[in-house]
Amino acid sequence: MAVTSLNVTGHYTDWRSKSANQVARDLYGGLLRNLRKINKNGNKKELYRIFFYDCPPLVKRVQNPVTKKGFNFGETPEAKFRNEFHTELKRFRKVAVRFG
Repeated sequence: MAVTSLNVTGHYTDWRSKSANQVARDLYGGLLRNLRKINKNGNKKELYRIFFYDCPPLVKRVQNPVTKKGFNFGETPEAKFRNEFHTELKRFRKVAVRFG
């Protein structure tokens, strides 16, 4: 059994201009296109599962020691996007989201 790994880190740079749903669909579609491309060359590979490894966004509330102002990391646009993105990925068939 052959295992194929595809690292997409750094290849998707315009995520800020799209919704989490669109980014998840683009990622999933790209992986399926890659599989079709592999199968076009005479190979007969089947998709068993897509593992997506990431860490959950930080949701802590911290206080600046100098200004004494609080800051909630969970309210940042990046944290909100990543929470929504992880939820969208879990909806796809054969996708397993793993946090570490």
